[in-house]
Amino acid sequence: MIKFILFLLIFASSTLAQSTTPQNFDIGSPNVQTIWIDQVHGDDTNSGATEADALQTVTAAWNRIPINTTLTEGYHLKIKTGDYNEDTLPNYWENRLGTFENPIILEAVDGVGTVTFSRDINAFNLRYFYLLGINIITAGDSFHCEQCDTTLLRMVILDGGDREAHETLKMNQSQNFYLENSIIRGADDNAIDLVAVQNGHIINNSISNASDWCIYVKGGSAYLTIAGNNIFDCGTGGLTTGQGTGLEFMESPWLHYEAYDIKVFNNIIHHTEGAGLGVNGGYNILMAFNTLYHVGLRSHLVEFVFGERSCDGSNTACANRVSLGAWGPSNASITPQPIPNKNIYFFNNIIYNPEGVESQWQHLAVYGSRTAIAGSNIPNPVKSDENLVIKNNIFWNGSTEKPLGIGGSDGCVPSNTTCNETQILSDNYINILEPEFISPETLDFRPTLSSNLFTITPLSISAFTGGDRPTTPLAPVGNLVNEINFDRGAETRTSNSTIGAYALNNSTLEPELPPDIGNVSQIVISDLIVSKRRLLRNEPVRISCRVTGASISRVWLTLGSIINKDLRLRNNRFRTTLRVKTKGRHQLTLNAESLSSQSELASGYLRINRIKFGEN
Repeated sequence: MIKFILFLLIFASSTLAQSTTPQNFDIGSPNVQTIWIDQVHGDDTNSGATEADALQTVTAAWNRIPINTTLTEGYHLKIKTGDYNEDTLPNYWENRLGTFENPIILEAVDGVGTVTFSRDINAFNLRYFYLLGINIITAGDSFHCEQCDTTLLRMVILDGGDREAHETLKMNQSQNFYLENSIIRGADDNAIDLVAVQNGHIINNSISNASDWCIYVKGGSAYLTIAGNNIFDCGTGGLTTGQGTGLEFMESPWLHYEAYDIKVFNNIIHHTEGAGLGVNGGYNILMAFNTLYHVGLRSHLVEFVFGERSCDGSNTACANRVSLGAWGPSNASITPQPIPNKNIYFFNNIIYNPEGVESQWQHLAVYGSRTAIAGSNIPNPVKSDENLVIKNNIFWNGSTEKPLGIGGSDGCVPSNTTCNETQILSDNYINILEPEFISPETLDFRPTLSSNLFTITPLSISAFTGGDRPTTPLAPVGNLVNEINFDRGAETRTSNSTIGAYALNNSTLEPELPPDIGNVSQIVISDLIVSKRRLLRNEPVRISCRVTGASISRVWLTLGSIINKDLRLRNNRFRTTLRVKTKGRHQLTLNAESLSSQSELASGYLRINRIKFGEN
């Protein structure tokens, strides 16, 4: 058991939004009234003032917090061990207005992971709300907060089941959001979805198992640090800054770009079907010192493409925002419009696809210029590559013949002085150097003692210049500094350390996370198709199947003792083709491995016992 001790939080260092040296949010020395909750021994007629006089339900404790009143005394709900179901939890959490001195704290008092909510937290208009060490395990969305200010989730597990949530964690139209050392997983769309969220950080978490992007921050989200996370097992991709938003959901003055002033560094991103990283309509975006592994099988490794702006039904709201200078359509009858990128720095990253794994088409996706409609306020031509800088990255992905994915009708044409084919090939290591890690197969991406990574000097990253934001309306300036001085394990970066998430061989491998509940769905291999059951020696046989379950990292087959071969994911099926020279009857076994949030392996298999190979 990990004991959760409040004084460790009280003396944590202060946090700056969009910091390049992120530290845990400092809750200060709160002035709080304690309410004890014990579902086994408590009673809602008790005072709740002591453990011996505890309440029974969280609902009763919540109802004691004044509504729509700025608190002059905070509340610390100390929740005893137990699984708390919907009969003990509020249906809707709303209109509780804490302050920095007088916050609202919900804590698993017996230790991290000792309290589980089986109902989601669906919240509106909360201020200074802290959730500490509590798990929310649902077959659906786990945590949603709208119009909230200063929300802290620390050492929690939010689990939406086997992609049964739509968004496991969603924040919208909110400020000052802090997610630390937590496990977030299990959505048919996104594990984390931030829309119009300004200020805060997402640091040292495990984020996984979603059909779309694992995480995106969009809709005018701004001034966020995303660092030290393990992001994996998602469909469309790992992490994107920006995407597409209905204009009526955006907040002034962040009415132009999808994402402003986001810093993404020291993350491990692995086993994504689509791109590991993306920028979709971003401004002043830094992506540096990340390590990507086994990514981009659908098409490309990383992308710098347009965001999208629509009007999703509220014509009045859209027209009002356009009149203020917002970018986008003024009514729902107008087609969605492209949102450009500007000032995108992609430095000192490692993208490594091992042998047998490669992106389907190209290394990068950078879109060519487009034209926005008149009246949208979007400056033409709309560019995805304005001051896009890609330098000092390692790409190891397929053959030396694989296209970059730029030029021609795409972006980064020869006339682009910051991003063009000559520059990218000169300033990066593309299929030149295969990174030497301690054990990439088990997700240990630290360099070996004599790693070839030490031959590459990390580039210093200059600050953004600033002063080039859209002026109507003018959003506040973000942190322009881009120097990253520490690695994922908090080791100091020097000119002698390596690029990627880990600077040194002995960096701390993983941040502390809550004890995992082990809610990893069983792997199921189904819908097996074998093109022929009897065939001639050396005749090709095509094999494909579907695999479901959380965090699938590898699918392979064995044919007796003569063949061991990986299957590749294509069009939602795992596929391969065999030619067998040895005649006789052979046993075919399909295998799948899964990486849980703790990187533990789980196996599932299906056996086909009757495939006969005849003679020529």
